[in-house]
Amino acid sequence: MLHFAVIGHPINHSLSPIIHTQFAEQYGISLTYETINTTPNHFINTVHQFFKTGQGLNITVPFKQAAFQLASQCSDRARMAQSANVLWKNEADQICADNTDGFGFIEDLNYQNELYCLKNAEILILGAGGAVQGILPDILNQVPKQVVIVNRTLAKAERLITQFNHDTLRVKQTHQLHTPYDLIIHSTSATLSNQLPDIPKQAINQQTVVYDLSYGMSAQLFKMHAEQLGVKQFVDGLGMLVEQAAESFFIWHHVRPKTRTVLSQLHNTVKKAIS
Repeated sequence: MLHFAVIGHPINHSLSPIIHTQFAEQYGISLTYETINTTPNHFINTVHQFFKTGQGLNITVPFKQAAFQLASQCSDRARMAQSANVLWKNEADQICADNTDGFGFIEDLNYQNELYCLKNAEILILGAGGAVQGILPDILNQVPKQVVIVNRTLAKAERLITQFNHDTLRVKQTHQLHTPYDLIIHSTSATLSNQLPDIPKQAINQQTVVYDLSYGMSAQLFKMHAEQLGVKQFVDGLGMLVEQAAESFFIWHHVRPKTRTVLSQLHNTVKKAIS
């Protein structure tokens, strides 16, 4: 039987075992998929121990950059992001890495907003952590007009500008946001401490789409905050989670699972959890 897992810290909340089990059922693939909780000091040993018998790993916070550095072979997506959320071994017994987060984000955004196109779009990103680092390459590939990053720690945002070196990328502070954006992406941990990021009303109009990279209660808190500011279109990150998992599944098994039925079931699960 094939063996897969997701590694993170913490990890017990992960929906990945449910997602990959349902994907496998679509093709009659026999596998196990577990969660592995480890610490930064033990991450490398945990990965090597897993690959003694296992076939593939998903990587979540806070290990995506460490996973990229550990790999011997990296995809262009992982190399651009300097982080990885998928690991496997090739025929030469080398650890290979990819990053499917940006793919998952774009796939879900296109599905949720069928007429929405990032080409020439004005995009505002709240946060400058690993999640943003993972999706920025795919966002920039869509040729937006401008991508503005706002982060409490200015130096962290400026590091992303230096890393990606793209002429559409800007760093601003909240008081410098004077015009509406087509898409606002929320990727801060502020909702965990009920310290919601400030968004000036002038950054929002009737067409603004707000996309929260998180889901569940964390996304619910920011959704209420965004609606109070007048946002009409809000999308949480559950679809991104499923779509990036589907791309991981394709890398490992060379078949692409159907995602919408799985996503619908997960939405019901998450709704029950936050109700």
